[in-house]
Amino acid sequence: MKILRYILPVFLFALAAVALPPRGIMRFSEKGADLMNVRISKDHHGNTVFSLVDNTYAPDTATHVTDLVLSFNQPSKELVRDDTNHYKVRHASYLLEKGSGVIGGGGARFFRKADRIELENSTGLWLGECGDLGSFTIEFRFKPASLTGTQTLMKRIGYLSGIKNGFEILLINGRIHARFYGVFRNAGGHPVDVYLERGTTLKTSRWYHFMISYDRLSGKIGRYLNGDEEETAYVTRTREPYIDAYTPLFRCEDLPLVVIGKDFYGIIDEIRIAHREYSDLKKETALAYQRYKSVGEKGRLPVNREGVLTSAVYTFPLSGTKITSFDWEEKIPAGTFVWMEMRISDYLFGPNDATPRWYRISRGQRGIFEKKTEEGDYLRGKYLQWRAHLIASPDGKRAPSLYDVAVKYENDLPPGPPSGVKISSVKDTRFTIRWNKNPESDVGGYRVYYGIQSKKYDGVISHVNGKRIPSAEHIRGNVIEIEITNDVINENKKLDSQSVLHYPALKNTILYYVAVSAYDSYKPDTPFNHESELSQEITVRPFAGSEIDP
Repeated sequence: MKILRYILPVFLFALAAVALPPRGIMRFSEKGADLMNVRISKDHHGNTVFSLVDNTYAPDTATHVTDLVLSFNQPSKELVRDDTNHYKVRHASYLLEKGSGVIGGGGARFFRKADRIELENSTGLWLGECGDLGSFTIEFRFKPASLTGTQTLMKRIGYLSGIKNGFEILLINGRIHARFYGVFRNAGGHPVDVYLERGTTLKTSRWYHFMISYDRLSGKIGRYLNGDEEETAYVTRTREPYIDAYTPLFRCEDLPLVVIGKDFYGIIDEIRIAHREYSDLKKETALAYQRYKSVGEKGRLPVNREGVLTSAVYTFPLSGTKITSFDWEEKIPAGTFVWMEMRISDYLFGPNDATPRWYRISRGQRGIFEKKTEEGDYLRGKYLQWRAHLIASPDGKRAPSLYDVAVKYENDLPPGPPSGVKISSVKDTRFTIRWNKNPESDVGGYRVYYGIQSKKYDGVISHVNGKRIPSAEHIRGNVIEIEITNDVINENKKLDSQSVLHYPALKNTILYYVAVSAYDSYKPDTPFNHESELSQEITVRPFAGSEIDP
């Protein structure tokens, strides 16, 4: 067993996979690190320690944008722009509500048929964008006074293109319906409608926090009520995460008004729309959020940041390498935590590729290689990448730290070459070969190589009568015995239709050179299988005539 230790950070944008030695300890310095909201320091033991740069809701250094905030802290006649100063208010009619449940200076009570807010839209704003919208979050607090009929909480719907385009969040007979009309485009550019309508039935005179969030990288869209996930879907080609996520965008022909509170009876408070640049999602996971936001946070990132460290893609010497344990050292103050992901594959992948799938792992987890992926393969491979997440306490006062990540692994070595190979009988255009059974427990089968020149084999025999060598009839205790005939050769030639081998037929008096190999049970018939070296070469010459039994 070999042990590999990492000293963080690792290299996110490595152009090529980092090769690991087959044994021993490899340490990495912080030189060239790409860190997301993480700083490097040294403890009194000289260990390289990683902790969060920003534990709070302070302005973010990444290209995250709060597009719209309406805190409703003034009377409707004084509302001329939203709190971010991005949107001009075309019409505002509501009653300033000051009382239990509202945040800050007040909320907006809608109680007349004509009450509503209309915001002017323009290019350069998220609600007026006709390019890739990236990830986004739409959220607000509200307290319904009536649950009958159809009430508009918020909508942005355009018709100038001749096609209904945009979104609306409606309260219909006590349930919230979130509908996106043609906002999402598949790889062919065709618009797709998305509805999220499986929420719980609400009650009057209660405060609720509602949120819609879309993760541009994974394609996950979800609706949340009071912090609980009510419904999610993956807006992707296969309806699975990360598989060609659809692009959200509005039609360029439309810049419709944004309407809030039309036909709604109740109070709305703290509306917020935020989005993140798509490129940042390559370094961070989906949004985390607080249930209710205070006015003092408006204009800031609506989530507390996590620190993320993503390693380079490291290369093991062999395919099918087994991760026997994954461990790291951490300091976890109250209310903080660290979690880790890893992915492994026999196929080379880039540091920012969407595949293979990430799998969450626990500290000190053992036997990872025994777990299976959703595709049914074991979590083994030649290329490894891991990602660490450092999460601050909810109040932003404490942060965890991480150091000394260690991976223990075992190479999946090929079997040894078969021993005791010899010819046990020779007949008319056929011969029988035998060898000792290999001692390894994971041998998947054997291959008999043959040809008419020494060390140059023009045929490979791995099956007899549709079964891998050896099947039960070929085993005699610890010895395996196979009769090679022209029928067996033709069977294997058909199985190997893409090969350039000639598979010469057996003819009498021709001298043939033969050797045997063993291969393991890991992904047989793929380039990732492990095959032994060839056994010692032997020769055989078929010939006709009756044989006298000894």
